[in-house]
Amino acid sequence: MEGIIPELIGIGAQEIVANANRLGLVWQMRIATVVDGDTPPQVSALYDGDDAAINMTSMIGGLAIGARVFVLEVPPSGNYITGYITPSAGFGAEGYNNTDTGDPNTGTTTSASYADMPGPMTFTVRKYHSYTRLRLFMSGTWFDGAGSAGTSASFALEVSGNSVTTADINMTTYLATLPPGVVRLPIPAAERYATVLGSGIVTVTARWRRSGGAGTPTVTAGVDWLSMSAAEVI
Repeated sequence: MEGIIPELIGIGAQEIVANANRLGLVWQMRIATVVDGDTPPQVSALYDGDDAAINMTSMIGGLAIGARVFVLEVPPSGNYITGYITPSAGFGAEGYNNTDTGDPNTGTTTSASYADMPGPMTFTVRKYHSYTRLRLFMSGTWFDGAGSAGTSASFALEVSGNSVTTADINMTTYLATLPPGVVRLPIPAAERYATVLGSGIVTVTARWRRSGGAGTPTVTAGVDWLSMSAAEVI
């Protein structure tokens, strides 16, 4: 093009960009850390280098506290979270998981209603979001210490905490049809989902009851075992 100096075009373009920046008209991709991500339309997050968190809109759903995210800053309309850099520690596609596996204390039950297994066998897990579920798992062994054929026992995980109403999650009922007494019986591996829970620290406790017969469901330290876990899932 005759009469036009290329260097002047570059200088002019730079000035246009500088003016747009001064007027807040340029979209920028920035990085932020999630402070509260329970509500996607109104996530609280802190931009790197800023002093205070602001509300942003998540385009990728609920977010864990501490997640590092990409944010598209679109002045003057808002800030839009478009992707992860890293989820917070312990929360990803499968969720936060905590497991307690070990020996129960020696104990018995003849209660027709659920009671804590000896110990009690319990652990805590942090539930990051109010809209997620807990996937519960339980397995182990027991025996009928009274030697009464036809005895059955039910096993459950109690989920509580964060002012949530306690609820027994019935995992399995097992009938002691094998020779009673010294024969160990399995608590068959089972999964259940607890859905009506808020966020926060949740306590998970193993429970049991005699659901039938006249025997005495029993566990013995150093002989029987119990495994249970809880995972936060979508």
